[in-house]
Amino acid sequence: EVAALAVPPRRMSRRWFRGIFVTLVLSQAFIGFMGAGDKFVLGHNGWNSSAYLQSARNTLRWGTLFPVQYYSGRTPPTVHDGYTHHPLGMHLHNTAFVWLFGDHEGSIRAMPAFFGGLALIALMMVVRLLYDDRTALIAGGIFVLLPTNAIYTNMSNHENGFIFWMFLWGYFYLRFLRARFPQGAESGGRWGRWFG
Repeated sequence: EVAALAVPPRRMSRRWFRGIFVTLVLSQAFIGFMGAGDKFVLGHNGWNSSAYLQSARNTLRWGTLFPVQYYSGRTPPTVHDGYTHHPLGMHLHNTAFVWLFGDHEGSIRAMPAFFGGLALIALMMVVRLLYDDRTALIAGGIFVLLPTNAIYTNMSNHENGFIFWMFLWGYFYLRFLRARFPQGAESGGRWGRWFG
């Protein structure tokens, strides 16, 4: 059993791995940014994204912490106007993108598209750490081809940011466990940095 743990994961040719990896990331970027600048019309990418753009506008205008989605008054909104049904981090990420890239449709849709690409990369890092190169690429391919990903990847209240941070945390946690509690041929490493 110890010998089985000591076997390094199967690695494919570095050139093939990088080529497929980059192809998947570019495919995700293409899907994510396709139509990102379209006008708000109907459907989930229309009214959801417009509500979150209005929230970002209100935070930048009034300095509110919580999103205020449907407020367009001339005086600061009250605490009762805040919308607390989605994670606050998503709103703050949206607001940062609108602040950085301007007040338009593409800015609010760029945030989930950007984090969708990062989520794909983090997913493949975790799977590669747990299994091997091929399995990581297969997992990445499945993620890119999922209808949920293709449909919602640039909807401003899609949780791509959460998916990215969850996989990134999982990657660091796995690296911490491997460094702190080595098995087989692995040697104990500097686990403090992974813990931090």
